[in-house]
Amino acid sequence: MAKRTDQGLRRVVVALDAAADVAAAIGLAASVARGLELELHALLVEDENLRRLAELPFSQAVDTATARRMPVDLVALRREMDVTAARIRRVLESSAAEQPLPWSFEVRQAPIGAEPANLAEDELLALGMASRPAAGLARMRSPWRAVAGRARRPLLLIAERPSAAGGVIAVYGADEGERREVETSLRIARAWRKPLTVLVPETIAAAALSELHARLHSELAEAVVQAIAAPSPKALREFLTAAAASLAVLRRESLVEDGDLESFLGAPPSSLLLI
Repeated sequence: MAKRTDQGLRRVVVALDAAADVAAAIGLAASVARGLELELHALLVEDENLRRLAELPFSQAVDTATARRMPVDLVALRREMDVTAARIRRVLESSAAEQPLPWSFEVRQAPIGAEPANLAEDELLALGMASRPAAGLARMRSPWRAVAGRARRPLLLIAERPSAAGGVIAVYGADEGERREVETSLRIARAWRKPLTVLVPETIAAAALSELHARLHSELAEAVVQAIAAPSPKALREFLTAAAASLAVLRRESLVEDGDLESFLGAPPSSLLLI
């Protein structure tokens, strides 16, 4: 039976569509699930609006390779979605077996790019910020980017090109009574066997800094503490890019708004775990 972790989470739910970079999204979601000892659930969203449009008598499909127009074949469309679902199931099963961790899969008809309905409070929603390259060209903009900016729930935002080589970064929040960023990042860094850097505000009290050093030394002796002027999206983007981080753990409330928040969340320089 599933149980909640110290973070109050039970499972990671990774939302996917037919154009998603499935391997990257599921791979990172599975790694985070393993680090936090959560279940993994993949949700393939079939665009209900596309199906309705395809049923209109004047709808046509365009071959991206030849630019040839043709009537929409609903049977072929259904076949393609079944092939996509089967491919996602294979990737999911393989990724879960490597960790290992319990997994599940479902297909749901809903608007793509909207926060999935009926998610529980103990589910961590994972969203890929990039889609697969179109016809071997540039990557398409992920339809899930809008959710990243407006959702007020735990989120795992998977970067366009997630790094597997970098370390884990934690942004130490201003709330003295709640330090979930550090606890969560410690668990992931230990599970991934990655270095951990904790960013702290320059104004942090000496007693709090001493307590943080002691906590880190007892759990992960090689963890590093580094001061940052203010955890603004611009400052974090520069730091995460330079560090080539694999994952940054922070609370949305810790961010100091500088006008770049929407861009930072929609196209993060590294994958972000917002708790």
